[in-house]
Amino acid sequence: MEQTLLSHLSSLNLIDDVDRKKEVFKKILINCLGATKKENILLITDNGYENQQIAPMLSSGYAIAAKELNLNLKVVIQEPLKLGEKASDEASRNMKELREKSIIIVCVSGKVGTTKYIGKSFRKFAKENMHRYISTTGMRDLRTEDFNRFIESLDIDYDKMKERCALIKDELIKADEIRVTTDRGTDLTLKIKKSTIHINDGNYTESGTGGNMPCGEVYLAPLKKQAEGRAVIDLSSKNIHGTTLLTEPIELIVEGGDVVRIIGGNSGAEKLRETIEWAEINSKYPWGIRRLAELGIGTNPKAQVSGNMIIDEKILGSAHVAIGSNAWFGGSVYAKIHVDQVMKEPQFYLDGKEFNINRIFERTKE
Repeated sequence: MEQTLLSHLSSLNLIDDVDRKKEVFKKILINCLGATKKENILLITDNGYENQQIAPMLSSGYAIAAKELNLNLKVVIQEPLKLGEKASDEASRNMKELREKSIIIVCVSGKVGTTKYIGKSFRKFAKENMHRYISTTGMRDLRTEDFNRFIESLDIDYDKMKERCALIKDELIKADEIRVTTDRGTDLTLKIKKSTIHINDGNYTESGTGGNMPCGEVYLAPLKKQAEGRAVIDLSSKNIHGTTLLTEPIELIVEGGDVVRIIGGNSGAEKLRETIEWAEINSKYPWGIRRLAELGIGTNPKAQVSGNMIIDEKILGSAHVAIGSNAWFGGSVYAKIHVDQVMKEPQFYLDGKEFNINRIFERTKE
């Protein structure tokens, strides 16, 4: 399958573009995953779509890097999948057959898919089997020519990233309440569930850990129903169709922890409302669909506005909230969706006192 993947890119005259960036992929395999020659690495990918080849390009980068590092990598290629669709039998079988404490890399145009053998939660499966993993999904939002810009968000100083995220978490863990405001009108306050404060800093060297690549956020869930106010989303919005770059803002009105109104006449607001309604109709227990699930702080200095949520939510100097599920990082909500909404230039207050996060950004500047 590895040769099939590389041959696919060669036929599109893209393999040289990937090969030039192989050192970035080596850095991720060694520094972020701590991969060794004794371990099995399973790479799950697809062949993308016309003019949307980011997923196979990233996968080929890992394949080239792994070969030069003499790592034991196996590639599985499946069809591009959407939310709710099943992973291929080959992909789920290979995940099931992995010995404990292996590595899984997911680079797909949409979703990795639900699996026949291991259930619906990839994260739970990886943790229970002590696998380390990295996941890059939703690449259909990007075009092939966005490859170099995407690589920029991966080619960072990971030591600085760890320091930056740790300093932010250290401040959050001391507080009981966080308030976020923006000049566009955001004024949102939530009680912090301290056990849910997590770091996505690219350090996945411990068994049972993993996360998105590119990395770069500190995130948390509010205490049950303890979020109130208004969030003005003015950068990008996740929905069932993908990620929408916003030219006009979306306003989320939050009462008792739920998003009770979505204000806006633009396409982003319409798609978000459609997403909420779709999830409520298709859920056996729809009570958590509208729950404000997350507040996240972007910390990646090389992430640029792209219209792809896996990058946009990591932008240094941004914040995001999510609607829906948060059980996978310690919250109490199991929902069919988890849709992130990104805002620009937030200001933060911890227990009523201004939290000047820019000082941390400046201290850990690359």
